Amino acid sequence: MNRRFPWALLVTAALMVGCSRAAASPVAKPEPPPVQQPQPAPPAPAPEPTPPKWQVTADNLASVAAQYHPNEAGRVLILEYHSFGAKEERWTRTFDNFQNDLQTLYDQGFRTVNLKTYIDGKFDLPVGTSPVVFTFDDALKSQFHLEEKDGGKLDVAADTAVSIMLNFAKQHPDFGVAGTFYVNLTNPFPGSGTPAQRLQFLVDHGFELGNHTWAHENLSQITAAQVQSTMARQAADVARLVPNYQEQSMALPFGAWPKEHRLAWEGESQGVKYKYGAVLLVGAEPAPSPYVTNFDPLALPRVQGTDTDNQMQMWLSNLKTTRYISDGDPNVVMVPKAKALTLKADAVAPRQVLSY
Repeated sequence: MNRRFPWALLVTAALMVGCSRAAASPVAKPEPPPVQQPQPAPPAPAPEPTPPKWQVTADNLASVAAQYHPNEAGRVLILEYHSFGAKEERWTRTFDNFQNDLQTLYDQGFRTVNLKTYIDGKFDLPVGTSPVVFTFDDALKSQFHLEEKDGGKLDVAADTAVSIMLNFAKQHPDFGVAGTFYVNLTNPFPGSGTPAQRLQFLVDHGFELGNHTWAHENLSQITAAQVQSTMARQAADVARLVPNYQEQSMALPFGAWPKEHRLAWEGESQGVKYKYGAVLLVGAEPAPSPYVTNFDPLALPRVQGTDTDNQMQMWLSNLKTTRYISDGDPNVVMVPKAKALTLKADAVAPRQVLSY
């Protein structure tokens, strides 16, 4: 008797074995997408050079000359102040008169610059305006001092020349804030705060510091060694009190030169060297333009800021026709043709000279 082979069972078993093998095989995972590398940003275009706010060209030269009469070979007003108080005296300006000085200068077209700006000839003034340099000798309390306000915060006291200048600049921003204080270091600007805080306040608010010897000695009456000692001591103290600050000039106490003039601007004592680019006198007239041949930064005259001898009013009147008047373009020195020969080539360079 023949037996039939169970084909159905064989097929079923084969299918089961196949399924079992398929289940045991690993499932292929899809390949991850390629990582996109960040593309470097394109280089920023080079900034365009900033053009001057005002340019004098051949096209507008005649109109600028006719309207503003620029004379950058003209004289520069350097004002000299000492004390401030309630009564006008030889070395004292009243606060009201000082306020009037600022208003008069502003109304007549003057704008403040620091002494270093003047020495370097790097004026950037609006067309038709003139520079004025404020200087203050002796580091007096009436010029500037600090007091505690608002829970102990140090700020400038109201009854000072600096407070008047800062408030005036708030009302007339284009007048600017600038000036140089010639400091003695025995006790500069007596008031609240430390000497370091007082000097740093002035520097932080746009003012300059200069050497006026350590104890206001008369340099004509002391030895060469003593001259260098008092100059170097003041320079070292300022460098210690105001780190990274460099004085640029000195003012002669009493207007007196040391027997060896050079020691007023250059010397050394106990390893401390000093060297200044300008020396200021006491009085008595406006200073030359930094572009002219007779400009001597080591003997700069000043006009005293008092009315007791009418210096201020006299020179303001005189300067109406002789003062430095800006052409508004820091890259151009513009003068009347009659003044062109007074210019000093290396002082003017690299600026262009235009005359009319």
